[in-house]
Amino acid sequence: MTVVVLLALWLGLDALAGWAVRREGRRVMGVPVSLSAAWLRPFAAELRLRSLVVPNPAGFVVGAALSLERVTVRLAPRAAWRDPLVVDEVTVEGALVRVELRGGLTNLQALRDHAVAALAPGPGSRPRRFLVGRLRFVEARSSVPAPLSGWPRLTVPIRHLELRDVGGQSGATGAQLVDVVARLIEPGLVNAVRSTDFGRLLGEGAANGAGQVSAGWRRIKGIFR
Repeated sequence: MTVVVLLALWLGLDALAGWAVRREGRRVMGVPVSLSAAWLRPFAAELRLRSLVVPNPAGFVVGAALSLERVTVRLAPRAAWRDPLVVDEVTVEGALVRVELRGGLTNLQALRDHAVAALAPGPGSRPRRFLVGRLRFVEARSSVPAPLSGWPRLTVPIRHLELRDVGGQSGATGAQLVDVVARLIEPGLVNAVRSTDFGRLLGEGAANGAGQVSAGWRRIKGIFR
């Protein structure tokens, strides 16, 4: 009987983790985030997600903006009691990023803008800060508009991307982390991908419309295999 109860509690943690990801994903991204499975291992301080999908925001083509095959998050020991909260590693495997452009704005920029606003602290409140020791994107692909009108879309592999010590000594807010990740995968901001300097990533302004696609295309070639 004890084994059955423990198994139920263990499985319940996974279900609770999946529910929390979907709920917070929708609040932050402004779209119904889905995933096929979640595994939470509290003693290992590890969360694993499978088949995480973020659809396009309103006003863009119906479909997924981001599809992530696997996401693994590992916290540092006793991280929950630290300030900033220390995340040892975040690994995203098999990401497919589909970039859409509408009215001078990309779908990724629209998602980023909503997330930054949703994560902004209220008046007088102190935002939680995070320090990510290692942030990796493995076997990612990008589906981007062609550089010339009338050409078919291009889906190409992206080089392995990695950042270390994201947040610096004082940590970064959730909104800042979202902004950094968005700039990593935004074709109009590929110059930021080539740098692992967190301050530079935060300081560079967002491009208007991700590139005027031709200019963005010239810069994105450097990250393709």
